[in-house]
Amino acid sequence: NPWSSLVSDSQCSIQVERVEAFVMQAWEKHQNNRQAHRPSAVKHPVKERDFVTYNYNYEDLSSHDEGDTLSSILVRAMDRKDRHKQLEEQRKIRQLEEAKRKSEQEQLLIVEQRRRQSEALRQMQDRHRLRVLREEQRRRKEAQEHRQRELADAHYRKILLRQYFRKLEHAVTRSRDKHQRAVDHHRRKLLTVGLSKITMNAHDEIRWRVHLATSFYNTALLNKCFTQWKE
Repeated sequence: NPWSSLVSDSQCSIQVERVEAFVMQAWEKHQNNRQAHRPSAVKHPVKERDFVTYNYNYEDLSSHDEGDTLSSILVRAMDRKDRHKQLEEQRKIRQLEEAKRKSEQEQLLIVEQRRRQSEALRQMQDRHRLRVLREEQRRRKEAQEHRQRELADAHYRKILLRQYFRKLEHAVTRSRDKHQRAVDHHRRKLLTVGLSKITMNAHDEIRWRVHLATSFYNTALLNKCFTQWKE
């Protein structure tokens, strides 16, 4: 990181302009170092047109068309240098474009990953909300069924109590009727027995009185007869 002395790694974001400037600066520095440490070379003309050979052991140049040959060599060298520079620039541009493309792909991957994570989180939230809703519906249904069972049990108990008290009332009524009939029958029996005894006693009393009157009458009649007989 060439900017580590200025900012931290967490605050540093790679930009294309900064990378390009840093690469150009490093390349120029490298070229300057090569020029400073390169020994003086003697150039020789050759028949080939696309390259220049260097010989550091010879110090004399050829005497035939020295100026034209050197000029053409310099021109070709400059052309090669320009082409090399253009190729380097194109390579750097391709590298920067590739880095930019990779960065964009990474950003797209990050965005896609975040979208998937948010979608997964939303689905989890939806499933949790649906599970909570189903649980609430189940609890509400169970509470409603419990209330209905309680109402049904209360109604059933009321019906049972009504039937029980109705039968109990009927049984009590029948018991009271039977008791009253028994009491009336007992009273009639007592009256019958009492009246029969009274009647028997009355008849006995009447018979005794008739017998007593008859005896008294007979005695009186006998006394009268004896009295008259004596006279």
